[in-house]
Amino acid sequence: MSFGLLAAIAEVLRAIIDGVLGLAKLPRWFRERRGALPEEPFVDFTEEYWVDSDGVRWVKARMESASARAYVHDVCCEDCLPSPVPPDKFPKVAKAGELKSLPPEMRSLSKRKIRDEEFAFKPQYLTPNEPVEFWVSCPLWIEEIELAITMSVGRFCYKERTFPQWRNVPGPDDPFQFELDYDF
Repeated sequence: MSFGLLAAIAEVLRAIIDGVLGLAKLPRWFRERRGALPEEPFVDFTEEYWVDSDGVRWVKARMESASARAYVHDVCCEDCLPSPVPPDKFPKVAKAGELKSLPPEMRSLSKRKIRDEEFAFKPQYLTPNEPVEFWVSCPLWIEEIELAITMSVGRFCYKERTFPQWRNVPGPDDPFQFELDYDF
């Protein structure tokens, strides 16, 4: 065998060994990454809102993963300002599994159509650059809402984290545009 042939075989063996050593590091990297997840998502209200016939403002919320795919189990309203608010007027997230939390025009839809409705929250995977949008109901006088998002790495993961976030609720430019009903 010539020296050139031995050098070529040595380079191939070195590439194979480097590849094996690189693959050996992957399980540790995945464990470290999994321990760091889930990261706090980006959540905010869009400027889109409407007021139904009952005087409830429905604001569209938008949620997006910060860096990696994570499973969102639940989104709920924890608190609001000004406070206290009567239980029947407390802000709610429109959820596909809870008929009373949906906007009035969606309550008559079948369960299948509600599940397919894009603005009713349902537990799902959240990926970067693919926002999830859903409606949040709140009385007209509410200025801020604390949304609590429960997430985990996977659907059946043992480690769930809850991220509370305060957000300003968009409203009319003219505060007297809507007639407010403060009867509790």
